[in-house]
Amino acid sequence: MLPIKLQEYFLKDLGDIKEIEELINIYYTKKKRSSQQNKALHLFCQMLSVELNEKHLYLNKILKLETEWSMITVKEYLWKPTQKALFNTLSTKELERGKQIDKIWDTLNKALIEKSEGHIEVPFFPDKEKQNLLEN
Repeated sequence: MLPIKLQEYFLKDLGDIKEIEELINIYYTKKKRSSQQNKALHLFCQMLSVELNEKHLYLNKILKLETEWSMITVKEYLWKPTQKALFNTLSTKELERGKQIDKIWDTLNKALIEKSEGHIEVPFFPDKEKQNLLEN
């Protein structure tokens, strides 16, 4: 909702209207991540799970759990905690388009390379530009 001063400003511009039965609330919303970005997030998590499993860096070595990685475990145990730490959001639906996803990927990339002493090849985060370069 608009701050009081801005509401007063807009009400003043309504002119001589004496009775306003309903106050119009104006909200600013940030662009959330798109469905395409959500698909890319899931693809990234799947690709990273394959890389971690191929290097035998199972959950027990990273998080002390005795199981292999999957798209869901990468998302729940790596992506979301990193997202929460950086942006204080719990749902990937809350991510803004653009730099937030890149920041999470960059943070995970650095942490995983350090943790594995450079043995993990963290996949690039999928996007249309990289996809087109790979296909051509």
